[in-house]
Amino acid sequence: MFGLSAVIILAVVAVLAFETATVTDSPPQLSVSVGDIVAQPAGYSIPLTVENTGGNTAENASLELTVERNGEQETGECQIAFVPRQSSGECWVMLSENPEGGVVKARVLGFEQP
Repeated sequence: MFGLSAVIILAVVAVLAFETATVTDSPPQLSVSVGDIVAQPAGYSIPLTVENTGGNTAENASLELTVERNGEQETGECQIAFVPRQSSGECWVMLSENPEGGVVKARVLGFEQP
């Protein structure tokens, strides 16, 4: 039993040492992708996925979705509380008009770095 415990502890220490040696202390690097439109009784919802490829966590990431069609524009926003380094998160934006056929753009408005 002692041998198994020692192996587990050594494995944890090795993983932590590897993480410390290879992780860079870079700021969050956020990118947004737009998912498929889902019709809802109250309008249309669109998922936004934000990916953080940076070395630190982003807090309170604010995302914006804009749809332009026929000279008109509709905008929606959503927030994600935490996007840890090397991970992703998802939030949904609700729109009143069907965004199909429009030009859909998504972007990160901002975030906090803890």
